[in-house]
Amino acid sequence: MDGWNEKIAYFAENIDNCIECDDIDSLIRFCDELKKIISDESEAPDFIKSILTYYLSNIYQHLASDENDRWNNPNYGNAIICHRKFYRYTNRAYELLPQVKVNHANTLQTLCRNFEAIPLWKKGTSHFGDAEEVGLYRLATGLLWVSHYLYDKEHIHYYQLYAYNYAKKLLAKDAIYHSGIRESIRVDSGSELGRFLQYVQNSFDSDSDLLEHSYKPDYSKEEKKYRSWCKDNILFLNPLNDLENAWVVDHDILNFPKYSTPVFEGPYLSASFSSMKNEYCYNRHLNRH
Repeated sequence: MDGWNEKIAYFAENIDNCIECDDIDSLIRFCDELKKIISDESEAPDFIKSILTYYLSNIYQHLASDENDRWNNPNYGNAIICHRKFYRYTNRAYELLPQVKVNHANTLQTLCRNFEAIPLWKKGTSHFGDAEEVGLYRLATGLLWVSHYLYDKEHIHYYQLYAYNYAKKLLAKDAIYHSGIRESIRVDSGSELGRFLQYVQNSFDSDSDLLEHSYKPDYSKEEKKYRSWCKDNILFLNPLNDLENAWVVDHDILNFPKYSTPVFEGPYLSASFSSMKNEYCYNRHLNRH
């Protein structure tokens, strides 16, 4: 294992230096080297492969951020593939897992897949260190971003309440080590999060979260069991279910927004949405039973 430890140290130091110096040619060369070691044909132990897969994902994320067109940039997809591959190793470097989940979420957010990112950020906040710090910051900014696209006032309120609460947890830390986060979260920073905190400071402090909502379910024993499974696994078509598994989220309230169509043209978009929603709910029911 000593030989592998030396290789890991070599890759860690040099890849970090190349990322810091934006040495793209060297990073591409390291990509090729790492892919050979973590390939299925390689006899390297899974533990080593998991570490090097994490390094490879960092390279892809940097290569992706160095280009402007995120939608046609394969490096974001390659980074996500690396994150998913890391999870599948039976013997993996568990100390890296929180960072992998947060990095995975950050990549998803870049592609506007915030709802997929939220549970990964939450898992990152359950650990100390960089993953917790970045996870809290990204949750605050990510939920605030989503709130701008919601059309239900109560949903907007809860998304901004949770964004505020995550920001407060971050501000309550003795020290914020990430300089970019430390600067951005300041009330007078001029950042979107800073302006939000300046606008709402102290106004959310007395507001209760979803777990304290007064709603109480009234279902049969079997239906309550099914709905409990749905909310606990974040399966309700309800933006609030992405925030919490409280009983108040136990309805599929997601609907197509209001829109107008020309005369004699049917509401095809809302009809297609309703069809997809029905298919999803039916499939969800079958998977539970």
